[in-house]
Amino acid sequence: MKLHKSFVIALLALAPAAGYFLLPGEDERIAMLLREGRHREAATVLEQRIATGDKNPQLLASLAHATEAAGDIAGAITLMKKFVGLRPRDPTGYDYLAGLYSLAGSPAEMIASLTTLVSIEPNPERVGRLAGLYRLYGRFDDEFDLLKRTRNLGVALNSTDLVRLGEYLAAKGDRLAAISPLLEADALLPPEVDRGRVLLFDVLLAAERYDEAVSRAVKWIEQWKEPWIATRLVRRLPARTPEKDVARLTAAAIGHFPETSFYIAKTVAAQGRSSIAAAILSRWASDEPAPTLAQIGGLIQVSGSIGDATLLWRLLPVIMAKPKALEAQSYFLDALGDKFGDGAIVSLMASIPEPILLARPLFAARFALRTGDQRLALHYLTGARLADMPVADQRIWVDLLAEATSPQAALALLLDRRRRGELPAELLPKLAEFAGQLGHPGEQMLIMKEISSL
Repeated sequence: MKLHKSFVIALLALAPAAGYFLLPGEDERIAMLLREGRHREAATVLEQRIATGDKNPQLLASLAHATEAAGDIAGAITLMKKFVGLRPRDPTGYDYLAGLYSLAGSPAEMIASLTTLVSIEPNPERVGRLAGLYRLYGRFDDEFDLLKRTRNLGVALNSTDLVRLGEYLAAKGDRLAAISPLLEADALLPPEVDRGRVLLFDVLLAAERYDEAVSRAVKWIEQWKEPWIATRLVRRLPARTPEKDVARLTAAAIGHFPETSFYIAKTVAAQGRSSIAAAILSRWASDEPAPTLAQIGGLIQVSGSIGDATLLWRLLPVIMAKPKALEAQSYFLDALGDKFGDGAIVSLMASIPEPILLARPLFAARFALRTGDQRLALHYLTGARLADMPVADQRIWVDLLAEATSPQAALALLLDRRRRGELPAELLPKLAEFAGQLGHPGEQMLIMKEISSL
């Protein structure tokens, strides 16, 4: 069994100066016995010295080491208890005794020894060990008292203990007092750690130190590279935060994580900061080179929460200037029609490039019909690929087709598509109904037979 390293090092360092190590010759002999694993023999030599009446406390410590190495932990504890009784201010004795209690599985006694050790000679490592044991065994008030007391004595705490102290103070309602230890922890914590820093952000905001809170958060966002934490910080901004600080934090978050733009815009809009939300959406529309349908949907949805009725119209020329987003552009126009009524954008039809209209034929046909141009509507409908459409759009296509031409012409177009294998099976019931209504029972029966075989 290995000797308790920290105590042995301290022992060897202090013994020559103190003048109470083993007699010349005996120390070499005992060292040799220990190196050879003859721990019991080393203990016997030491016991003989003590039996002769030698009162040197160091003999007890040396015997305790030999006894521990021989496997007798309980015996070593007994000897070290005698040692600290003779030398009650010797920190190395309590340090070693705490280690022995740990080996013996006696946490209460180990904590008691460390408590005495810290009271004699506190340092960050010892305080951290004792605080960790208090946490482990649920003695949280003792942990708090220890951290608060030792910090008041000027003892430097490690980052974990500083965070714990800040958390305790904040939980007890003393958020101003929590700022100092959390600031110290921020300087010591690894860049990727967020625990303690989010709380520091909160207590700085509570103290109305907005610029400082946001400045630190901007640095953390860059280090953490986690979008969910960036959005979390934005959510935590109180309503009284100056707009310039809100704008600075949201710009940093979106700058590192552009995919959070809509969420952050919606968040700040809910906080009553519509101008910042509108600026976020405008910046996204300018920066995104090829928006998808889903993104346009998100843009339209979030814009509705801002309360700015003109925003989408202001964004229209920005969206329409993107050559790689034809389908998204037509979707944007379609959504404007749904939101403000078809009449609101009918006047734009003449200025919409043909590729945009071809990318969304139902949209193009609907608006051509609103302008009374059935021929143009039929042009877009006959050029559409039904197989590329969802079922709901296929049914809308049939309805628009019926509106764009005569019933007989519409039936002929549908039958022609069926003969060419271009009519989806989902539209066959509609075709059968249409054929029956227009007096084509033969075609209706053929279609019904085809449906039954599917």
